[in-house]
Amino acid sequence: MLGALFWICQQFGFQSLILRNGATPRPGACDDGNPCTENDHCQNGTCQGTPFDCNPVDHCEGVTCDDGNVCTDDTCDPATGCITTDNHDACDDGDPCTLQDQCSGGSCQGSPMDCDDGNPCTTDYCDPNTCAGDTCTSTYCMHVVLEGPCDDGDLCTQGDMCVNGICEPGEDMCAPREMGPSPKTGCGCGATDVNGPMGCMLALLMLALLTRRNDF
Repeated sequence: MLGALFWICQQFGFQSLILRNGATPRPGACDDGNPCTENDHCQNGTCQGTPFDCNPVDHCEGVTCDDGNVCTDDTCDPATGCITTDNHDACDDGDPCTLQDQCSGGSCQGSPMDCDDGNPCTTDYCDPNTCAGDTCTSTYCMHVVLEGPCDDGDLCTQGDMCVNGICEPGEDMCAPREMGPSPKTGCGCGATDVNGPMGCMLALLMLALLTRRNDF
């Protein structure tokens, strides 16, 4: 009897014997004993898994992930390969006309240099090639002298002109009416001139009043 059962198990398998005798297959996870399968589960009374490569490829083996960009951090994941992440490190964009260079969005960016000298009679700009013969400037800022109209900031002058890089005042519109040493206000010319006709009349009036007072 035992020999017959052993022969049947060899020929049809134990699980087949159970199923043939009316047993119900059990669903769920299982282990098929094969290290090269995954997600093993019961199917039709047998434990089956999905084969996978037991020798996965290492995507980092022999690979250099450095992209040469100082504004990225480069790493490697054996499963996926190179990973590049933007950083915010200080950098040098190679442009001498920018300041405070910093990485942003994977590139090195700087703020333009301010070369404004506050002189209305010069055009100011940054030139990275500031060598003339054997003479080079260290600031890279250039100031080209202008000729022509300008504004010296004095409301009492008009026709100001740039001369040798300096804004020379034009005609003083207050000069014909300048009165006394008082400073100008706006266009000035509102002070009393004790040496003018009005000042003289005022002085005579004061003298007459004083004389008449002494007569009493």
